[in-house]
Amino acid sequence: MGKIYSSYKCTGCKKEFVLLTEDIEKFKGYLACPYCNNRNIKSLKVEDSLKECMNERVYKKVHGAIRQVSQK
Repeated sequence: MGKIYSSYKCTGCKKEFVLLTEDIEKFKGYLACPYCNNRNIKSLKVEDSLKECMNERVYKKVHGAIRQVSQK
């Protein structure tokens, strides 16, 4: 069985998103960013687990609200 999830990053708005591999094969002629509709996207990872695919994100509590911060 192949990998289930694929992670992508938009070159326009710099946001990351995850797609199912079967959806990618279905719409391989037209893949675009769901946020800004930019067709310039680059593939980051292909994983079995969604947690592995999204492990780049770190969350931190700031003034009572949870914020996403980049891990560097």
